[in-house]
This record gives sequence, structure tokens and C-alpha cells, in this order.
Amino acid sequence: PRFHLLKGEEEEAKKTLKVLARLFNNPLDVDNLKIVHVHHNQNYLAQLRDFLKYPRMLKTTLLLMLCWYVVAALYFGISFGWHKIGSDIYTSFCFAAIGDILGFGGNYAIVQMLGRKKAQVVSFGGAAAFFVIAIPSIQIQGEWDLQRVACLFAVIFMGSAFLICYLITTELAPTSHRGMIICMCSSSARVGAFLGPYMSLLFDLLDRKVVLGLFALAGAIAAGATMLVPDSTGLAIPETPADIPGRRERKTNSREI
Repeated sequence: PRFHLLKGEEEEAKKTLKVLARLFNNPLDVDNLKIVHVHHNQNYLAQLRDFLKYPRMLKTTLLLMLCWYVVAALYFGISFGWHKIGSDIYTSFCFAAIGDILGFGGNYAIVQMLGRKKAQVVSFGGAAAFFVIAIPSIQIQGEWDLQRVACLFAVIFMGSAFLICYLITTELAPTSHRGMIICMCSSSARVGAFLGPYMSLLFDLLDRKVVLGLFALAGAIAAGATMLVPDSTGLAIPETPADIPGRRERKTNSREI
């Protein structure tokens, strides 16, 4: 309904509210509901100019684009590089799939306990930490060495970071510009997903310690970028660029829906 209201489509907004009321079994009398809104209909170029008009939105968007790029590059870089990390590619992919399930499944609990921003910092920081742990050449048992095990744990944190990127971006992007910002972040992730597999080729050109160090550095940079964006936990979703919270914005006790 927020999108329809911003475009001045009050009847369409009421239809959406009716669907939501039925979905959540809420006895809301939408027909007699008084809706107060500000008309905010812009074209593509006007939305682009708003990034210069509202530096906070520009800064937040660029930081989020960096996070999307890093998580996609690292995720696909590792996914296409298991044959360089472990000798048995099938076992590595099997455990990597389990890591994805754990990362995606445990994401909800982490976000609820730590909040959006802290959970993302922990996800990127955890991935960076395990890439550092993977650097020493330590044999564990059979075909398993420290590099292989640590990278499998890094996958768990990267899977979690991937989901939180979507959550934070949708909650920080104002309704009036959310479509554009999501497209910009998604495009950044597509570039990272394209270049990620080529990062695995560095194992053939450089010492593996250097490559893992670069992976760890990228994760640390993304964690640092996340620390510079506002924490959307407990804050109302912004309607316009002027509503985007600052990095130290105080949290409310409830979220506006």
C-alpha cells in the first residue's frame, strides 16, 4: 500500500490493505479508513537527482552496493573453487550445501538475537575470520585439512550475509526509491557473481595464502561498510529519502507497518 499511496492511488492502496487484513485475520474496516498521504510521483531522472539532493541516501546505497558485491563475489568464488580447496569435489559440495542450509536456516535466529546490523557485521566478520583460519597448512585427517574445514564454515556465514543484505536494503531504502535501489544493489551483486568464479583462478596464479588473505580482506571491508550504514532494527520503514535514519538514530519500540 505504501507504493500506491506515494503514487496517489488511494483505491489501489485500500485493495492491498484488504488483502493484508484477510491474510492476517485483522478486522480492519478499510472502506471507512481515513488515509493521509503525501503525493510523491517522480520519473527516473528525478529519482537519480535525489541521490545528489540527499547525500545520506547516496552514502547508504553505495555502502549497500559494496556489501552486495562482496557477498556475491565471495560466495560464487568459493562455490566454483572447491576443486582447488579440496581434492574430493563431491564431498566438498555436499558439505557446502549443508553449510548453506545452516546459514540460511540459522539466519532468523541470529537476526532476532543481534538485530539487522550486528548480525550482518558478525556474518561478514565470521567469514573473514574463517578465511584467515584457513591460511595455515595444517592436516587434520585423511583428505581433510584446516583450509577445507575453515572454508566450509565460512560458507555458513556468507549464506547468512546474503539473506541479510536483502533484509537491510529493503528496510533502509525509502518506498519512493526502493525499486531503483534494489536494482542498483542487485546489479552490483551480478557483477560480483560474474567475477567471483574468476577469483578461484587465482589459486593457480598465486600462493593460496595470498588468495585466502584477499578473501578475508574483502569480508572485513564489507563488515566495515556495514558498520557505517544505519541499523534498521526497530525503526519505521522510510517513505521518502528525507526519512532515511542516520547511523546513530535512536530506535523505537515497535516497527511501523
